[in-house]
Amino acid sequence: LFLRDCTALTAVNLTPLQRCLSTVARGFLRGCNGLKQLDLTPLRHVTSFGADFLRECTRIEQLDLRPLAHITSVGNGFLSGCSALTEMDVTPLARTQAVGDDFLRDCSHLTSLNLTPLAHVTSVGSGFLGGCVSLAELNLAPLARLMSIGDHFLVHCRLLASLDLIPLAGVALIGNGFLGDCSRLSTLDLT
Repeated sequence: LFLRDCTALTAVNLTPLQRCLSTVARGFLRGCNGLKQLDLTPLRHVTSFGADFLRECTRIEQLDLRPLAHITSVGNGFLSGCSALTEMDVTPLARTQAVGDDFLRDCSHLTSLNLTPLAHVTSVGSGFLGGCVSLAELNLAPLARLMSIGDHFLVHCRLLASLDLIPLAGVALIGNGFLGDCSRLSTLDLT
């Protein structure tokens, strides 16, 4: 639990970690509510993120993941609860085949997300994008290889008005609460 719940922390220089870190352990900077920005460039050699990476860092509005070009796995709670995030480029996750629980969950100001980089993902854990109440549209086509969906997929995404589920035709397992409380969802294509 590296620097967990350091609520007064407003800046972190990660440069000393650039040569010694390939895996980020559980709880890395979790709950550091004072952080508004973070340069992830020193973590460019990291391939794996443990659970709760930057979870509940509620003041981070933008985060550039592009320096993290070697990611092959992300643990549970990846950026979950980063409620001030308005946009996210998940391109560095292109090598990832599984996404853990609570991926970007409760990122309540996230308005859009391009899932194209997640084209190789075959399973997503529970709470995938759950609570992203500002997400008005989402193209699921890139998730065509998905075979397993955990509980509470897109739960509480109250601004989603339509969703094409055809790309999910190969899914063999769907957990409980699938699309629960998506109150504006008026068009759903199950063809």
